[in-house]
Amino acid sequence: ERKQKEDELKMAYAELHKIQAELIESEKLAAIGILASGVAHEIRNPLAVILQGVNFLENRLKPCPKNISEILNLIKDNIRRSDNTIQGILNFSRKTELSKQKEDIKSMIESSLLLVQHKIKLGNIEISRQLQADLPEIIVNRQKIEQALVNILLNAIEAIPGGGKIFIRVYLKKLEEITNVVGRRKDDLFVLGEQSLIVEIEDTGAGISKENTDKLFLPFFTTKGPNKGVGLGLSVTRNIMLMHRGAIEIISQEGKFTKVVLTFKIGGVE
Repeated sequence: ERKQKEDELKMAYAELHKIQAELIESEKLAAIGILASGVAHEIRNPLAVILQGVNFLENRLKPCPKNISEILNLIKDNIRRSDNTIQGILNFSRKTELSKQKEDIKSMIESSLLLVQHKIKLGNIEISRQLQADLPEIIVNRQKIEQALVNILLNAIEAIPGGGKIFIRVYLKKLEEITNVVGRRKDDLFVLGEQSLIVEIEDTGAGISKENTDKLFLPFFTTKGPNKGVGLGLSVTRNIMLMHRGAIEIISQEGKFTKVVLTFKIGGVE
């Protein structure tokens, strides 16, 4: 009995330590969000002025010599890329009230694939769909869920630069195992035994090392190298799932595959 009490105490201490670490991380993320939002606005204003200047030069130099036109287009492309990065930071740091309604997950997946179809073709990537029939609708913000799906698809595409496959699976599942998001407590995201809708996106890329697995959802963490993203995609995606009281999990085996698993509530949360 004493041994059992000691084990329970150890488990309680480990849980307390975990919660404390999560609270510290939460405070850190809040501070980063405030800082990032302020910096983003300060950068965005001069970018708008630069873009206006480029447009003015284009109009004054008509007909514009080819070499000058190429340089101006290069400047505009980089301004747009910077603006997209800033928008990602603002989306990450901004608290938004979501308008939700019943949506078809298959339709959202197809719309998301349409947005990245150019990269799919360029990357010589085959998409394999395995979608269960007669899936129920889920109550979500369509734009946000499509944003999350696009983020995941882009990561999958970039993970297989030499070509490969992306598997998309959608099915219903009864949650029968206790995890960090499934349990019997009121504050658990999912109740043990609850029926949920699962979306899996798996790529045949190089996988993720164990040392990086725990860092994947940290803002600004990226393994893509310079000029290939700022590491906000998965942080934003997790934030979107939490807004919908859903869950995201990443399963990866280095050298073989990476699979992202999204778990949605049936019907969703109003």
